[in-house]
Amino acid sequence: MAQPLRRALHSFFDQHVLEDCDAGYITIDEGDYGSLPGPIIDRIVHTVHGVMSDEF
Repeated sequence: MAQPLRRALHSFFDQHVLEDCDAGYITIDEGDYGSLPGPIIDRIVHTVHGVMSDEF
């Protein structure tokens, strides 16, 4: 779970950990996908919210 935590520190978007039949688990950045399709949503096992903010 360290990878999504590190990635979330530098992203405006949520980081999702997905089950993957070949790799075990993978992490994706929601910003790369826009609205997530159903098959991806069904594979989410953990989400880390992005912490960057452009509000000062």
